[in-house]
Amino acid sequence: MSLSATITQPGKYLNLSLGLALACSILLLNSPYCLAAATERTIEKMRLEQGIQTYRININKLQEGISQQQEKIESSEQQEHHILDELAQIDHRLQEQLDKLYDLEKQMANQQELIITKETELQKASESKQTVQRCLWHAKENET
Repeated sequence: MSLSATITQPGKYLNLSLGLALACSILLLNSPYCLAAATERTIEKMRLEQGIQTYRININKLQEGISQQQEKIESSEQQEHHILDELAQIDHRLQEQLDKLYDLEKQMANQQELIITKETELQKASESKQTVQRCLWHAKENET
């Protein structure tokens, strides 16, 4: 089919327009401008992909950092619980020692009271002995 036949036949004009459009498109795609635009789009796409990859790497680093911080927090909490348990045990032992000290002080006070009581009894016994000895001495003198 020739160009003149297409123009003269009714309804065939559309085919000619489509054919010309297709031919122009093929010529434009092969032109240096079209290749440059395609190259720019490829470069832009690569930049975007690189940017996305960089963001993914940064996000992964942040997630790793967060994970490490969470592990450190958990470790610190475990240490804190361990230290608090140790303090509670020390406090318990200290309280037991204070209770023993209180009991010993109480026993010491009781012993001190007992010593005072015995010294008083001894003093009274000594006075009684001296009184008896004086009485005996006076009685012996009176006999003579």
